[in-house]
Amino acid sequence: MMLNCNEDALKVERGASYVEEAMVWEEGVPAASLKSMRQLVNHAESYATVLHEFGRCPHRNAVLGRDSTQSESVYLSKKPQPWHYFLVHLAPPG
Repeated sequence: MMLNCNEDALKVERGASYVEEAMVWEEGVPAASLKSMRQLVNHAESYATVLHEFGRCPHRNAVLGRDSTQSESVYLSKKPQPWHYFLVHLAPPG
């Protein structure tokens, strides 16, 4: 889902809704594909929650050369997300 690295929560949520709609429209979608689609939606929802809380993705601060706020630093130390690795290690070169 291309919008997952976007820091606009509404765009991330819109991307998740597109996947959810595809899950409903496609009859006969293999169970493995539906599972992957559900994982994409869950990922986007989790990511959007972080964007709503901080207005950006604190996991990307170091890669983007941004300083973390105190609340972001506390969050990062206590709540690692499964997608953190991908945002930090697969971010486009700056």
